[in-house]
Amino acid sequence: MNDQKAAYYQFHPELKYQVYLKFEDEEVEKRLSDTLDFLGFFKVENDQAQAIVLNRNETKILKISQASPRVAKQIQTLSASMDHYGPESLSSHGGYKVYRYQSAGMMVFDESSYSWEMGLVKIPARLEEIKVMLIRFVSWALASKGVVGFWAVPVEQGFVVMKPAESKFEAVFVDIEQMSLITRDGVYPLSADAQILRLEETLKNASKKMQKEELLSFLYANTTYFSYPEFTEALKRSLFEIASFAQGVIYPVENFKPRTDAQVDQ
Repeated sequence: MNDQKAAYYQFHPELKYQVYLKFEDEEVEKRLSDTLDFLGFFKVENDQAQAIVLNRNETKILKISQASPRVAKQIQTLSASMDHYGPESLSSHGGYKVYRYQSAGMMVFDESSYSWEMGLVKIPARLEEIKVMLIRFVSWALASKGVVGFWAVPVEQGFVVMKPAESKFEAVFVDIEQMSLITRDGVYPLSADAQILRLEETLKNASKKMQKEELLSFLYANTTYFSYPEFTEALKRSLFEIASFAQGVIYPVENFKPRTDAQVDQ
């Protein structure tokens, strides 16, 4: 690539994903540095960035910038189409899609193209929302490879799947092909007897196993995608594969001790 001035970040380069963020504004890059680190994006050295080979099927490069006044107005305007997903919306316009997080940002993309764009407003006041937007980006960018994202937090033997707000908008990605679990803390081998936990308020002092069909239904309902129609065939195969070997466990919520930032930093 011939773009000397831009800064690039790659999503977990150890897994060889061709998923990148691109910054041409140093101030925007600086303000998002902690968020990028949290999500597993690592800066690409300039010589390596110039060597990136564009592959329309696998390479996804999201250019992030401050939204122009016109785009910022669109981002901040209320829309009747938002009520199904809360502050988020996804719509189609001709050959591309528009994803918007109200008052935070907008992303324009086409799954068949390697070049995507995101305009943001109110940095750093909207960092939590921007984190969600970048998780959506990773989810869509890796969907064709069957890498499945869940709103979840990792535990010793697997991960706990939650609602987005319950996980504090943290995500776990499962790569069946590489048998890897991608978490905030790093990339770990995916065990053949991994446990997937669902927290239950009515359960007291004992856990119980989920049936495979119950686990599969639970996984389908709690991914980092908006809805079932978004699932590629690769994602569907991965979900069936995960449900076939993982142990689904219903666990008492009162017995679950969430990880703290202090524990992560140790």
